[in-house]
Amino acid sequence: MATKTTWRAGTLAALAVPAVVGGTFTAPAAHASVGSATYQNFTAPNGYSSQYHVYANGIDWSRPVGVVFYFDGDYWSNDQSKIHSPNEGMLPAMGRIANARNMVFVPVISPDKNAGGDGITWWEDLDGNGDFFRAFAQNFIQSYGIDPSQAWTMGYSGGAEFIGFEVNADRQGTWRSGGGSILVAGGETNGQQTVAPQNIKQAPMYWWVGDKDVSGTNPPTWSARAASESGQRQYAAAGFNTQLKLIPGLSHADYDLPHILAQSLDTAGKRFAAGYSDVAGNAFYSEISWNSDKRVMTGFADRTFRPLANVNRAQVASYLYRMAGSPAVSLPATSPFSDVPTTHPAYKEIVWMHQQGITTGWSDGTFRPHEGISREAMAAFFYRFAGSPAHAASQHFSDVNASNPFYKEISWFAQQGITTGWADGTFRPGETTHRDAMAAFLYRFNTVQGLL
Repeated sequence: MATKTTWRAGTLAALAVPAVVGGTFTAPAAHASVGSATYQNFTAPNGYSSQYHVYANGIDWSRPVGVVFYFDGDYWSNDQSKIHSPNEGMLPAMGRIANARNMVFVPVISPDKNAGGDGITWWEDLDGNGDFFRAFAQNFIQSYGIDPSQAWTMGYSGGAEFIGFEVNADRQGTWRSGGGSILVAGGETNGQQTVAPQNIKQAPMYWWVGDKDVSGTNPPTWSARAASESGQRQYAAAGFNTQLKLIPGLSHADYDLPHILAQSLDTAGKRFAAGYSDVAGNAFYSEISWNSDKRVMTGFADRTFRPLANVNRAQVASYLYRMAGSPAVSLPATSPFSDVPTTHPAYKEIVWMHQQGITTGWSDGTFRPHEGISREAMAAFFYRFAGSPAHAASQHFSDVNASNPFYKEISWFAQQGITTGWADGTFRPGETTHRDAMAAFLYRFNTVQGLL
């Protein structure tokens, strides 16, 4: 995209819907809440009209609730933009990540109606689109009791440019008192149009851009990397709290936006795992948080994760099934295992694991779903899940040699870096796997295999 810029002459007009009275926000609506919905309508006082989606699953409205407003990149037809795929792909994943931190996720569709030329954009009519968004954000925050100190924006490509050139450059404190900004593959600026209050300058601004996202890729005449680096420099010089993350090997279409959202919120201290009452100081805190974000392993209703509890075989089936993307399963009328009835809550996942050849069960025809899984059996499950790749087995641990029936699988597990064993050089193959270790194994396996 080629960024066009516009400037106002004279005094900047105030919005018709005031959010600030005497320098403080009007109180949000008491005990308000909003439900998940798609293609909701909003018309701003300037006459601009558009739609938005809401992801608000599992929000605890008795506590302060934040929000992430998302702006997508440019597009010429609806099928080219994730903003028009609200029920699949990245948007629901980003919604889960925000919701897990007690934040509503709100992707906003640009009010631009002209798909010609540069397509549907946020950046071609900065003043009009900026007025529309500020009015929308004020209305949404006040109507639904959102905490204005936890209001975030996130933009990709042209959406990041909109944040850099307009949202964080003009009347920055009129609709929020804090939060942060995430600018992916863009985010340049022409400088501040109005002076930002100090509390807005202190809010984090994170730029994420691939080192290969330069001119000659997409679009051909614009460098997202140059725009990001320039924007970060100018905002830093203006006294904002900025960070730039240059991602090796990425070009313009390669970004994992859910991961970037999670990493940014984590860096700002808004981690889902922090909501668990029993994981502070755990060595696998980050891995537990990742599993929560991806909904591979989740906690319990009492807000605990129970990191040292044992993992049973049925639970492993569920974790691997989710790691595979929860595929469709043809369920047999008769269970393949005598101790797993068709009514078992993990029947589908256990059948899937059996059909994939990940488990054959025991020689007596049982699966033993509620039995704790040993570390060696767990290594075998992961190895088969990966397709039983060929490799040269070697000894990595003092207590696992070639006589162990899972020697090959444990060797592969170690070679991949999924396990490092214990500090004393042991693997402890017969010990039952704990939940925090399982979270680490799942995270590392995904890092190697790149599934989620």
